[in-house]
Amino acid sequence: MIAIANTINSTVIRGGAVSLLPFADFSSSLTTVPDEGTIDFYDQSTVPPSAPPITSWSWTFAGGTPNTSTAQNPTGIQYNTPGTYDVSLEVTNAEGSNTKTTVGYITVVDAQIVADFTVNNQSPTEGDTVQFTDASYGDTAEAWNWSFPGGTPATSTLQNPTVTYNTPGDYDVTLEVFDETTSDTTTKTNFISVQVVPVVANFNASTTQPTEGDTVTFTDTSTGTPTSWSWSFPGGTPSTSSAQNPSVQYNTIGNYSVSLDASKPGSTDNETKANYIQVQSGEVVQVIDSFEFGFNGFEYEESTTIQSFEFALSGFDEQIPAT
Repeated sequence: MIAIANTINSTVIRGGAVSLLPFADFSSSLTTVPDEGTIDFYDQSTVPPSAPPITSWSWTFAGGTPNTSTAQNPTGIQYNTPGTYDVSLEVTNAEGSNTKTTVGYITVVDAQIVADFTVNNQSPTEGDTVQFTDASYGDTAEAWNWSFPGGTPATSTLQNPTVTYNTPGDYDVTLEVFDETTSDTTTKTNFISVQVVPVVANFNASTTQPTEGDTVTFTDTSTGTPTSWSWSFPGGTPSTSSAQNPSVQYNTIGNYSVSLDASKPGSTDNETKANYIQVQSGEVVQVIDSFEFGFNGFEYEESTTIQSFEFALSGFDEQIPAT
């Protein structure tokens, strides 16, 4: 009886049958990953000598997203749920296919979220707005609780809030983040340092040339939002004031300086204006526009400004000069 060797999907070498099927194999960038982590897979399949090349790949990733692929080397397979998962690869050439399945190849662990954040400006000037950015890692945050002492608003549940700081000083910032199972908190002490806008003192007056006895109103025009004022008014009544816009009476002719100290926490400035107020005389000089008198039945009226006039009475001559 003559023996007939089965040479389907094989070749005969020295009387023996050798398979021409590919041999499936693979590796990966990781085998243990935190939930929501990603893994890249690499085809390591081979074919026997003289066998046709591999022409297709079919991957199955239990628990992965996506859970299948036809790429030779699929990347970015994401695993979102803790557990252990199989991976399978089927490779095919012209002679047929071969499959490798590794049970429990991937282990996904529950990641611990770690709270962290960044900011666009740690040293704002008073009145500036600061942008906070969540930079938590380990797992994806699903909720946020912020605390901003000294800021407006003082709290927020937004992922990336904006906060205005109006008062100079150093302030802490606290962020608590939550994932589906855990939470974490971080506090950065004196993280925000709010700088002072310097005060620049200045003022003006309702008049700088009052008449003696007049009242002058002073108006603060300082910049830098001062919160307190200290005025000095030599020659005025009152001679000092802490009002922002005081009124002062000047009763004596002369030239007088005015001084203002404008202040707020962290900044003070002085402005002194020498001989700023020039008090004028209040004497009134009246010009006679008409003059009328009667004498022994004699009546005289002059309707223009009197320069001089003269009259004679009983041999008496008199000249009256204008007043």
